[in-house]
Amino acid sequence: MYKATIALYLVCFFFYVLFTRKPDYFDGQVVKGTVTQVNYDKKEINPELNILYRVGPDSFLCKANLLPFGQYKIGERVEVIYDPSQPEITSVYVFFGYWLNWDELLMTAVFFVVFFVAAVFITGKNETSNGLHNDNVRKRKYDD
Repeated sequence: MYKATIALYLVCFFFYVLFTRKPDYFDGQVVKGTVTQVNYDKKEINPELNILYRVGPDSFLCKANLLPFGQYKIGERVEVIYDPSQPEITSVYVFFGYWLNWDELLMTAVFFVVFFVAAVFITGKNETSNGLHNDNVRKRKYDD
C-alpha cells in the first residue's frame, strides 16, 4: 500500500506541475532577458529581480521573486518564458521558481501525509479478512 500511495502522489504531482504553470509551458515562448535590478532584502529570503526582455520590437519588464539558489548580477542573461498572446505575463524559466515552488511542495506534502494517515486508519493495520490468526501455518512435528 505504501509504494502505491507514493507512486500515486508522484504521478498526481507531476501532472499538476505540468499543467498549472503560468505562463503555460506548451504555449509559451522562451527568450533571453537581461537583469536590470537586483534587490536582496535581509529580512526576506527571496530576492526580487527586474528583467528586461524583448518580444519583437517591444521591450517588457519581468518582476520575479526567486528562491535564493543563485546570486544574480545586473547585466546577467537569464531565460524568460512568456505568453505570446500577452507578453506581459511572464516568469523566469528556472527549475526552482517556474517548475517547483516551496509553497506547492509543502502544501502537497501536507495533503499526502493527511490522506496517507487517513488511509491507514480506515483500512486498518495488516488485519486478516476474518480477524483471526491463520491456522494453516506449518507446524514443526517435534519440539527440540
